[in-house]
Amino acid sequence: MDEFYKAKKKTLKETSKSKKKKSHVTTKPNDGLEYSKEEMTLREFDMNTAYGPCLGMTRLERYERARKWGLKPPPKIGMILKAFNVDKECLLHDRLGFFEKKF
Repeated sequence: MDEFYKAKKKTLKETSKSKKKKSHVTTKPNDGLEYSKEEMTLREFDMNTAYGPCLGMTRLERYERARKWGLKPPPKIGMILKAFNVDKECLLHDRLGFFEKKF
């Protein structure tokens, strides 16, 4: 019985200090890149699952498919894709390479 030690409870000050130490971690990644207003709008479209999955097709194909199925994507998205020089691929295209078609 000599090997057991009495557990010491943390005081209020000790618990508040440990919580403060963990607060420096941010959940929002900062990749250091700045995007145009149009690109940010398209990124929001990419992350919105209401218009179906974005993998395996371009943004314009996804927009047209959503219109065809009556999902009512914002007309602003179509205008941006047709008028501006923006990336045509989905935000997740390069990040999830294992989903690419290999025919």
